[in-house]
Amino acid sequence: MAEGVLAEALAVKVHLTGSDVPLTTAPAAAGPPKVVASFFTLTLTALHPVQMLIGRAGSRDYAVVQALDKAVVLCDSRGQAQSLSNADATLASPEGAVIPVGVVVPVTCVNEVWVAASVFPARVSVIAGYRG
Repeated sequence: MAEGVLAEALAVKVHLTGSDVPLTTAPAAAGPPKVVASFFTLTLTALHPVQMLIGRAGSRDYAVVQALDKAVVLCDSRGQAQSLSNADATLASPEGAVIPVGVVVPVTCVNEVWVAASVFPARVSVIAGYRG
């Protein structure tokens, strides 16, 4: 019994705080996320007046779209893009969003984007960024 009391009396309790010696190794830094860019131009013609402009991509961070020659209509589906309203040269009552020539439109959604034109040829440029 005396030994237990003596051992307890001689024991030194230590509590470390603020040590500059790491007790575990830190994981390596992952670095900034990689972004892969895509640049392209589609040409809509009388033979192909409707095309998928941007496919569905959950990894897409952004895209910008610009009509270069003629106004175009951006749509969220092939059916909407093929509407007869989008074939009218005046685009008086389009199904979708009319993009005038020279206007840059940001696209932040991850779903498909379709494009339609009624006057040809109509070129549309796209710049898109994807997390790689």
